[in-house]
Amino acid sequence: MGLAHEASPKGVPSSYDWSTRPKVDRWNKHPDNYTALTGWGQAFWTRDSTRPQAYLQLRKHQTLVCHGEQRQWSRVQSQLVEGAEFRPDFQGNAAVTTPFFSTVPPESNLVGWSISGAYHFWPSGGRARLPAGPLCGLLVLVQARAVPMSDSHTASPNLLLGMGADYWLSRTAPWDNYKTNAGVGVGRLRLVDETWHWYGFSSASDADLRALHERGYTDLTGK
Repeated sequence: MGLAHEASPKGVPSSYDWSTRPKVDRWNKHPDNYTALTGWGQAFWTRDSTRPQAYLQLRKHQTLVCHGEQRQWSRVQSQLVEGAEFRPDFQGNAAVTTPFFSTVPPESNLVGWSISGAYHFWPSGGRARLPAGPLCGLLVLVQARAVPMSDSHTASPNLLLGMGADYWLSRTAPWDNYKTNAGVGVGRLRLVDETWHWYGFSSASDADLRALHERGYTDLTGK
């Protein structure tokens, strides 16, 4: 969270407080009456891009939460993703078009969108219920790679991908100009190449992440 984005996202106003680096919002303190959360991701073209050259392929999206006095980790989301093309400034929070979308191979999504847009995605299973007890961190993960649009294209690093999370009033509350949701934070934007890599956002401490790693992800509750 202390590092700048690896490149500038095309179409994001420079006045936005997350346009050049990650942003800390509510972090691990959700509003008292909120009962749900979701991890999400966003992808942009780099500012100097003039035309799309690659599709974005995604797999293994998941959201994990550290909670309770025992600092227990639970996996609360683990599904394929769904999403749409948005304006890169997200004015009105409304999708502007449905991007090219197919499933190749079955466990991952292959997505393309216009050079003037951004792709915003979230778990297809919807929001998750907030676990009981105080929160000690969230971890949102996805694997991604760039797939050339044709044999004549190479997947040059003109794709940026970042993850984040939101708290929500409930699992079904509609978006109401930020009256029903509150950001946890906006993660760092990193370049995507032709090799599968993990991309993530975390509001957990190094110690809690280390404990999760040492468990090998084998004793998580939830699915």
